[in-house]
Amino acid sequence: MNKKILAAVIAASAALTGCGSSSDSAPAVTQSDRATVGGVIATGTYLGDLVNNNPLSDASTANNNCTEFGGTLDSATCTLPSRITATGGSFNKDVTYILPGMTKLGYGDKELESAADVEWLKANPVKLTIPAGTNIKGKTGSSFVVTRGAELNAEGTLADPIIFESEDDDKVGAGEWGGLVIQGFGISNQCPTTGICNIEGEGGSANYGGTDNGDSSGSLKYVIVTEGGSVVGADDELNGVGFMGVGSGTTVDYLQVNENRDDGVEFWGGAVVVKHLVLTANQDDSIDWDHGFVGGVQYAIIKQTNGAGDHTFETDNDGNSMDATPRSKPTMANITAISGGADSGIRHKEGTAGLFYNVAVVEQGTAATCIDIDHQETANQIDTDMIYTNVELACQTTVKGDTEENATDFSQKLVDSQVSSINATTDSSVAVDANYVVIGGTAISTAPSIANPAITGNTTMGAVKDANDDWFAGWTIAGSL
Repeated sequence: MNKKILAAVIAASAALTGCGSSSDSAPAVTQSDRATVGGVIATGTYLGDLVNNNPLSDASTANNNCTEFGGTLDSATCTLPSRITATGGSFNKDVTYILPGMTKLGYGDKELESAADVEWLKANPVKLTIPAGTNIKGKTGSSFVVTRGAELNAEGTLADPIIFESEDDDKVGAGEWGGLVIQGFGISNQCPTTGICNIEGEGGSANYGGTDNGDSSGSLKYVIVTEGGSVVGADDELNGVGFMGVGSGTTVDYLQVNENRDDGVEFWGGAVVVKHLVLTANQDDSIDWDHGFVGGVQYAIIKQTNGAGDHTFETDNDGNSMDATPRSKPTMANITAISGGADSGIRHKEGTAGLFYNVAVVEQGTAATCIDIDHQETANQIDTDMIYTNVELACQTTVKGDTEENATDFSQKLVDSQVSSINATTDSSVAVDANYVVIGGTAISTAPSIANPAITGNTTMGAVKDANDDWFAGWTIAGSL
């Protein structure tokens, strides 16, 4: 198909039309019919046609906090459209929002064809505010996708968190809806070496990725995502929160993912740093990363169901090209991981690197294995780009029973490392008390120096300093911890 790019400058005072949402496949409109908030837009392209059919509109003056987004209001319930393109608006905590299927915020999921496409998305972000106390309820298979270039500012409070959940009245039951997806212009090792990056995201969320690891997708504060992970295709289940190419300009602080059928959180490339993370009763991995993720997590409590769950950490670079660059090398700091014992607590594979500081992995009744390292390309990172500093491994079995090097698992090399500092115990001398404080471990006398500027070195082992450091209390789901 011949796509001739025709650019035109549309004045900010152009007449606004539409409700901010319509069908992606609606007939194209003419240049004179197009309404935008402003900036340069290209016609005859995938992005240009999408914007033509779903005009960018201004929602900064509230109508009813629903129909201005293209939603359908019935009393105090708003059924959201498949795409929101009205910018500057806000949900209302007194309205319950229903996700009937996949709802996308913005335009960035479309295949981008030029630098002009990227520039237009960045110059014309679709912004949405979700205030404290708002509930978003998803039907089976539904999801909320923040596309690249859009900004979601969902900021709850300690007393009034924002909750993404299924339609029922409780907060438990994995797989009852899909999940939350955040996409950005962050760097992935799946991007081409030249040209525009378009990576297909899981769950039918379409394209993400770019060249900007400092990109911002907005903010999540005091947000709960629960009951998610419904199957959307063969071997395709949504994570609680999928971070796809999300940049370090994005703020994520006080986030809980509870009872997700798939992973709690997964990071594909990008550089976002998540703080004060609570992951409870997720059925697959708790933290997963892939494809050049170089961000991090600081202050996290992971609690698997006893005897269930997969890994507390499953970590990858690229299964098809294990030395692909940029290599995954995130920073994990102040994490308390309580393994369910169903599989190894930590699994490093497919060429990943990683820096762990003040992390404790413990078991909780079911005998657990603490660590497993697979593939030579992963083992090659030990002592250079895979270093553990002040790490407690407190499981009945420390390393996986593989025979990869010197008749033992690759992870034995890490445990024996003179570069890393690991205390491995196979008894119950190291544990987590009722306040989620790690007890019985080796005291940390000196705060480690951490390169990532968003993560601060300290002398606390695990996620919680003492009984007064109850940052996880008062906003998470009752009974989940």
